[in-house]
Amino acid sequence: MDRWQRSAAMARTLDTVRVSELTPSRRDFSQYVATQRRGLAVIAKLPPGDEAELIARAMAWDDAEVAALALDDLSVGRTVAASVTAPLFWDLPLLEANQVYYARLHQADAVLLPAAHLGADATQDLLALAGSMHMAAVVEVAQASDLTAVPARPQVAVGIRLSQRHIAPLVPRGQTVVWLDEIGALADCEALRGIVDAVVLGSLLCESEDVGQLVARLGSP
Repeated sequence: MDRWQRSAAMARTLDTVRVSELTPSRRDFSQYVATQRRGLAVIAKLPPGDEAELIARAMAWDDAEVAALALDDLSVGRTVAASVTAPLFWDLPLLEANQVYYARLHQADAVLLPAAHLGADATQDLLALAGSMHMAAVVEVAQASDLTAVPARPQVAVGIRLSQRHIAPLVPRGQTVVWLDEIGALADCEALRGIVDAVVLGSLLCESEDVGQLVARLGSP
């Protein structure tokens, strides 16, 4: 099952939940990942594992002051959120309102919206929905023209991948840019200084002997 199918499958469970039961996000993802490209904020990608191991790792990375925690399985989102102070980012692509509601139900503070698949109108609709619950959104762009779907608002960031690196210089300086592909080498992180605000790290953190030191090093201008 690919990331699109997983996102859709998880959101189907929302059918039994009242939207009125959802509470607004209180963790400001945008504030923590916006660096004005002076240093790199770390979005820590939690690897699969049993719940106890997952929570222990989330707490350790939270103590190391990562900017946010990324999950692609929100079934443990509530438990993780109750154990940490860092905001949660659901990094599976969302295409419909139910998926945004599902994300918030499971305590996500930020969601990923693929502009190329949604189109401009649907992107704006889902941005408005996320904003109504005080959630941030990372709008993934596939081509330069997708940038027109990204409003210049603090709660909205631009997401790019390796194949879209050429788009980064086209993003207005004040707009937050998130590198969505997980980076496995420190040198690759350093090469993105001044280009993006935040990077997604998973295995690099798991293999690090001192996560706090690594996070601090990347965060330094």
